Amino acid sequence: MRLRTVRIQNFRGITDLELHLDDTTVLIGENNTGKTTVLQALRYALDRLRSRRGCTFSEFDYHLADANSDPVTAPEIAITLAFAEGAPDTEFRRAMNEAIIVDNEGRAHLQLRVRSSYDPKMGDFSQSWEFLNAEGEPLVGRAASDEFLRMFQRTRPIFYLSALRDAAKEFGQKSQFWAPFLKGMPLASDRKEDLEAALCELNKKIIAAHGGFDGIRDRLQELQKLVAVGSGNVVSVDALPARLFDVLGRAQVGIASPTDARLPVEQHGEGTQSLAVLLLFDTFVRTRLSSTYDRLATPLIALEEPEAHLHPCAVRSMWRLVESLQGQRIIATHSGDLVAEVPLSALRRLQRRNGAVVAHQPDMSHFTEEDLRKLSYHVSQTRGELLFARAWLLVEGETDVCVLTEAARILGLSLTDLGVRCVPFQATAGVEPFLKLAVQLGIAWFGLVDGDAKGEYYHKVMSRYLLGSSEADRIATIPEQNMDVYLCSSGYHYVYARHLDPQKSCTVANDAPTPEQLVKALPNKTSKPAIALEVMMEMAQKGKKAVPQFISDVLEKALALAKEAT
Repeated sequence: MRLRTVRIQNFRGITDLELHLDDTTVLIGENNTGKTTVLQALRYALDRLRSRRGCTFSEFDYHLADANSDPVTAPEIAITLAFAEGAPDTEFRRAMNEAIIVDNEGRAHLQLRVRSSYDPKMGDFSQSWEFLNAEGEPLVGRAASDEFLRMFQRTRPIFYLSALRDAAKEFGQKSQFWAPFLKGMPLASDRKEDLEAALCELNKKIIAAHGGFDGIRDRLQELQKLVAVGSGNVVSVDALPARLFDVLGRAQVGIASPTDARLPVEQHGEGTQSLAVLLLFDTFVRTRLSSTYDRLATPLIALEEPEAHLHPCAVRSMWRLVESLQGQRIIATHSGDLVAEVPLSALRRLQRRNGAVVAHQPDMSHFTEEDLRKLSYHVSQTRGELLFARAWLLVEGETDVCVLTEAARILGLSLTDLGVRCVPFQATAGVEPFLKLAVQLGIAWFGLVDGDAKGEYYHKVMSRYLLGSSEADRIATIPEQNMDVYLCSSGYHYVYARHLDPQKSCTVANDAPTPEQLVKALPNKTSKPAIALEVMMEMAQKGKKAVPQFISDVLEKALALAKEAT
């Protein structure tokens, strides 16, 4: 049984969010759109909450709607988890029988709701939890006992790794991941005595070989004359800890540097440290599952920015490690390189609209296998960056990308800062799969098409995805056959003319070739995006006024859509 839906109400920055989860779910979105909040909500319900006594929520966990809001008067926090069975699990059904709901298809479900608010009668914050029946009403009896909750949490534990990974801390004596390995299983007393005797002998040899400690040891013996200490040889100089627990407490991980020098893990670069902590976390989870939980346990692995500090190539390879993690996985990331490796079906895009956080996910039934193959290829080739954009400027080819990007720079507009991504669609998946994906992920789009028959077809396709907008606000048609012809007709014909092959000049009208004739006469080997870049360099020298009004209008409309999406 896996967690399939989580609904979060009035928890931190989220007012009401329902999120559907797969076996692997990847959360993307801008900062402060609730990715970490989702992971923390799961922690409260599956780990921190143990009973109704006291309150595990802090004052800042309640939704504060404005600057004058007070946790005391804030609306109630509610976190509702809905689990659903895949393959039948008779043993789990038997263990959690009192809370199991069986649907018409014979599949088992289970619902848990956690709530918290200020209780005026208590004069303090309180919390409650309840398993729910099919109608959403609280169950009573054994299913309402604290022991039943704890038993369920043991079968569905959550293991959480935050984005702030400090190797010096995580491999320290008090680390939640490293400390269990330091303590380990207790040794038999005779084995322990043998090891400590060996440590004592080795320590004596090291001190004797080093020399120079006799004087300071004799001087420190005078302590017994001034303060109450032990009798006999009260001072020892230890190169090694004498007690086994002290030796284990100081155990550290060493990793070879590029020169083969073995250094403590915290002395390596941030990327190596981050990856080492991730691997330690994985080992910890596997060990805990085998030693602490029974075979009914299916963990939820919550990872925040697993790509932290890693090189892009390492990030892509690291996805295989994430996929190997045992249990159900939910990951929050800002890495396009990581997203480029993720199936589109696993993505959940969080977005803040009108102050509220909403979730978008692609519906795979709307795409053909060929659509998905082409889209996945495009996402991979662009390192997943388009999935993080607020708005897409959909264009037919690379020439359009070059012209619009450079025109924006000339005008002092930053497409990147405002979250606009130029997406050439003609050579990859065609325009419709991009339109479907944009609508399903909540990404605004503006389309620029050529002034030919193909452009007219693309215009008609785009008009089916306006979602209430006018065509003028979403689609523009280049006034000429294509962008190259438009640039020629805008006064830059001389740039194209210098690329003509003199031996083929007869293909151009004698004195005044039309823009269409000039572009058509270009040698096949000539790169039109390269010529367009030359045009934009000429345009940049002339300044902002040289940018054609049509191009300026297209950019302004795309940027306006991006601003509306914030």
